[in-house]
Amino acid sequence: MKRFIAQIAFLMIAIATIAQSPIVIYGPDVSIEGETRQPRALPSDCIATELCEGEVVRSNSRKAYILFNDRQIIELSSYTTLKIEEQLNVIYVDSGVVTIHFKNPPDTSDFTLITESARIRYPGADSSWIRLANSIVLFEQSALLSGDSYRVEISDWFEKSTADAQYLFELVESEKIPAQQFRFKFPSQRPPPFRHRARNQGGVATYGGERYYYGGWLYRVDIYRLRIVYNLWFAMSSKGRFYSEAWDEWSDLLDNIHYIELFRPQDPFYIRAGMIENLTFGHGLLVDNYSNAVFPPFEKKSGIRTTLNLKNTRTELFVNDIAYPRLMGLYFRWDANRRFSTDFTFAGDLDQLVGIKDSDRDGFPDRIDPQPDVYNPPDDSIFEGNPPQSLRDIEHSSIYGVAFGMRYQFLRDRYFMGRLSGEIAGLTNTSMGITFPNIALGYRWVRVHAGLDFQTPRFQDGIFDRNYEADKARWVEEDDGNLTLITRGDQLSETEGWLYGWNNGLSINVPNYATLRTRFRDIYREDTRDKHFALTLNIDYAVWEYINGASFFIEQKNVSQIFRRKTDGQNWGMGLEVQPHHTITVKLRYRERYEDKNQDGDITSSEISRSFDGNASIDGRYWWKKFREWWKSRK
Repeated sequence: MKRFIAQIAFLMIAIATIAQSPIVIYGPDVSIEGETRQPRALPSDCIATELCEGEVVRSNSRKAYILFNDRQIIELSSYTTLKIEEQLNVIYVDSGVVTIHFKNPPDTSDFTLITESARIRYPGADSSWIRLANSIVLFEQSALLSGDSYRVEISDWFEKSTADAQYLFELVESEKIPAQQFRFKFPSQRPPPFRHRARNQGGVATYGGERYYYGGWLYRVDIYRLRIVYNLWFAMSSKGRFYSEAWDEWSDLLDNIHYIELFRPQDPFYIRAGMIENLTFGHGLLVDNYSNAVFPPFEKKSGIRTTLNLKNTRTELFVNDIAYPRLMGLYFRWDANRRFSTDFTFAGDLDQLVGIKDSDRDGFPDRIDPQPDVYNPPDDSIFEGNPPQSLRDIEHSSIYGVAFGMRYQFLRDRYFMGRLSGEIAGLTNTSMGITFPNIALGYRWVRVHAGLDFQTPRFQDGIFDRNYEADKARWVEEDDGNLTLITRGDQLSETEGWLYGWNNGLSINVPNYATLRTRFRDIYREDTRDKHFALTLNIDYAVWEYINGASFFIEQKNVSQIFRRKTDGQNWGMGLEVQPHHTITVKLRYRERYEDKNQDGDITSSEISRSFDGNASIDGRYWWKKFREWWKSRK
């Protein structure tokens, strides 16, 4: 009887061993090839997927981990290739370096390694047995086997490797992995308490009707979870004039702080002071990709943004400028469950004219005031009975709005996604906008969405966008040559007729290769038809040895004229990331913006704003080390 029970137990153990297949638990750029899988599989196809017999696993520029069982993990260093054979118990290592990890050493590998040219490492604290082709070898800590050569390395490399492996074992034990999506925080990749780096920047821009060549440094200091970024920059005009307005007062030392932030947006609490960018609330009927930068680096604001994440709620608050707080926004989202959520948005600008200079405070802007430093009443003789436009006569100097939104995820699957959403927004000028229903469908790395839009007169979606700070009050040249100040509120008041139409979008995100996003809106307002189109392309794949990536974007209010005719409000630009050396990265960016200032329907050269800038990141520690070596050899 005892013998029968022992046989049954042995059989159950054998079945359990055979049933458990190796799993790739981490590998940002790993690929798998085999009879059941297409070559060059994407990472999303590989992670948390069981390996089959005969499949080949390749790590590329990043390391990868294979969970053989709950006690043993195989680490693949960069550019390592191995093959799973013979009932998943034999592993042929073709090239590269594999590191064997045991959860509780000493232990014995449940698999057999066969290799001719690859290297095998063991970082465990206690010696363990590893099965090889025709033998079983006792590996000591920091041991390395290369061909027939076995040696113990005098190094502390195993400390980080062991810490990362134990971190993975803990995740496996808590059943957080294997998972197709998980945010790994390896101990070896956690930053030290104090870090600093500098990034060079430079370019050409036209500001105030004059061309400037500017350059400088963005110096970043990280102290634990506190980050400080300072912008030290200088500019010289094409006429040789130094731009001194950025450094002519003591307060400029504080104004040129790029931003200070504590924690990160995904943390339970986050706060940032300085530059605010890429801010969108809900569907974006009110706040859509907002930025408080007016014309960086020449003109910017220092605002505050804070985020609070508690259980199933998220709260965001921002103010555009600490010195003159006029624009503010509040966003609150409540996740009722994993499928349904609702949100609320408030955004408003107390005074759109706060950036218009009026030195003598007579109500007439300096730009059109014949005596900007002298107080002149409206009946002053200097006006000859025809005073210029007064700031006190502008009626629509403020904008407020609220919005309510919802999202319901009706389809949740490993590869498929389906979501229904919508938003309704209203402004204080008794106008309203609705986007509902919006349906989004996704399969792996492809996502499409479509929806309907309705707007009453005096409403425009995306009021507070990335161009708001620069365009909320702008000068327009009339036919007689006089300048007139127009606010966003004025534009809303002149928006007549009901709007209806539809929107759609496409998103293709191929990890480590490229990301393509498009947005299109076909809308009607009375007899006018507009086709808003936006396209963004980011290439992350190294298309050439010295080019790491590229980008392109365009925003066009009338897609029928795209690439054919310049239109008011059109933006486009492109970028390039070059790496001439592994310690030097240069990012180049070019931008163009068209603004029909005289509203005649044509864009002239004077109505085109161009900017070109470049940023360079250099590993100073590497070059300092090289300099010291050169200096010593010189001596």
